[in-house]
Amino acid sequence: MEGRPVWLASVSLRKGNEIVPTGDWTEDQRDEADNVLDILLKGVGDKRFERCFRMCVTMCRHRALSREETRQLPEEWFTLPAVDLAGGPVEVLWEQGIKPCLSTQPCESPTKAPLGSNTWIPIDCGSCPTCVARKEARSRPMARVD
Repeated sequence: MEGRPVWLASVSLRKGNEIVPTGDWTEDQRDEADNVLDILLKGVGDKRFERCFRMCVTMCRHRALSREETRQLPEEWFTLPAVDLAGGPVEVLWEQGIKPCLSTQPCESPTKAPLGSNTWIPIDCGSCPTCVARKEARSRPMARVD
């Protein structure tokens, strides 16, 4: 999120023993998931800077850490490149307080690695503009916001 550390919360939906792909959720189910994400992130981060997106089986929210939370991070957080950065989303649902960023957008032609019946994990192609931007983002240290 413009190089800032973020909180991440995610929600999935099950029908019996099966996970329901986010592409099959109704508008009411998306609204309910959005409400659950609000509850999960209550009291943490800076709500002015958020992004909501969906993966194949989860709806996710990034929220920037507050200035106070950022000050509590160890120095290494700001000197080492990002690690374990997840691949791109299936769809960005909304953003607030931040500029749209190419590295956070879906890959233009992901490989769909099967996860289960009618579900998959997007594997970045590695060469489209969003994947190139994501690779570049992994090499930059986190931004300190004072």
